[in-house]
Parts: sequence; C-alpha cells; structure tokens
Amino acid sequence: MSINRIGLFSLPRAGMRGLEGVEYARSLGVRLYEPLAVEGYPTEDDALRLRDRAAELGMTMPCLSTAADLNGADRREQAAELKRLARMAAKMNIPLLHHTLLPELDCEKPRVPFGEVLERVLPLAREVFDEAAALGVRCVYEGQGLYFNGCERFGEFLDRLERPAGVVLDTGNVCFAGEDAARFAEVFADRIAHVHVKDFAFSDEGGEYRLAGGRWASPAVLGEGDLPVAECMAILRRIGYKGSVMLEHGVSETEQRRCLRALKEML
Repeated sequence: MSINRIGLFSLPRAGMRGLEGVEYARSLGVRLYEPLAVEGYPTEDDALRLRDRAAELGMTMPCLSTAADLNGADRREQAAELKRLARMAAKMNIPLLHHTLLPELDCEKPRVPFGEVLERVLPLAREVFDEAAALGVRCVYEGQGLYFNGCERFGEFLDRLERPAGVVLDTGNVCFAGEDAARFAEVFADRIAHVHVKDFAFSDEGGEYRLAGGRWASPAVLGEGDLPVAECMAILRRIGYKGSVMLEHGVSETEQRRCLRALKEML
C-alpha cells in the first residue's frame, strides 16, 4: 500500500479543526486529512474554505466523521444534522460520511435489549444513507460503543440496513465488545471502505476506558500496545485494500509522529 494513503484523523489539541487541522496534518508529511464535524461545524462557509485550503495544500479528504446517537430522544434532530453534514461532505468533494449510531461506552449503565435499539435506529439510518447517496456520498460505519459492536451485532445491523454501506475497520473499537480487530477485519474484508488506526494497552489495574469484560484500556503508540494492529495491516495488504488508513491517536504531536512512522513500517 502506498504511504500516500496514510493520513490523520484525530488532532492533538481540543478545538483544533478546519483550516488549522488540515494545515497541521500537512505539516506531519501526510496527504490525507479527515475532518471531524462537531457542534454545528462545518457551516457551508467553513466547508468551502476547508475544501479550497486542502486543494491548495495538495491534501485529499477521504471522509467526514461525526458522532451521532440515533437512539436518543433527539434522534430525529440528530438525523437531520447528519443529512446536513452529507450536504457539507458533497460540497467538500468528500466521498464518505462516517457517523456513529449509539456511542455508549459506559458498561455500568443498565442495557436496553439490542433488538429494541436496532429497531429505533434502522429507519433513521436508512433515511440518512439514502439522502447522502443521492448527493454522491456513501455512508460508512464502524463497530463502536457497547451496542453496535462485535461481529454478530454489527453484522446484523449491516444486513438489516439493506443498503450498500461501507465498513470502517477500527483497530481499537471492537475490543470494547471483547473481540479481536483482526477477526473483525477478516469477517468484513469485502466491505472495508475506510480504516481508523489506534492502539490500546490493556490493564487489570485501571486505565482510561473500562471494557465490557472488566479490563481497562488506555491509548498507546502504535505497536507498543496490545492490539493486533500489524496483523490488521497485513490483512489489508492481503486483500488488496486501496483505500485510506487514518491515524486516530491524538495524545501529542510527538506521539503522532511516532505513530505515523510505525504505521508506515507496518504497511
């Protein structure tokens, strides 16, 4: 895989986005940048400025990402915002829109049965997908959170969606469901359209995230944690993946540079 397909998703400082984000990504020596949509950003003016600045820098933006909860009380408002973001992606010539479905990570909360959640989420997810597709933007999804995660549940969502959706391989998220990212990559190999790369170190003593199985996970520099990142990259090479591989590790610029070097070696 060409190292020109490596890019940056997460940024090292809160509030860094837009023009500052794409300029920072270019300063790291990559040619791909994945903007994150938050709190009404980007507006149409923001989108056009970002599109033009990326073009000036020779940068490509393969995907627009955002967090959404299509299960909550305001799910229709969130779906409307996703449709707006599909329009912004089209204005920026971004071919993919990635959004979460229910980003719940608190494993201590009581769980609603997955079937009930799925029935609430599906109609809105289909609406968003269809409106984006009409604009030439493809919705892509990753296993994420405690509901739409793991091969079985995520696969059921894709089957029930009944749309040509793409899969985002995230090397870290599936561990929240107690599963292995390499297996996830194998199961959904023919549908992988985008990749987010991160690494976690596991501990029984504490950490940043509590996993469903009781262990803890904390961000680690690629190759220094416990996730099968190199194995996932080997799977991508074997299946002839030609899409983008985006670093999702935002602790510091120094660590991001280390991660990018490690990622280039893996690919």
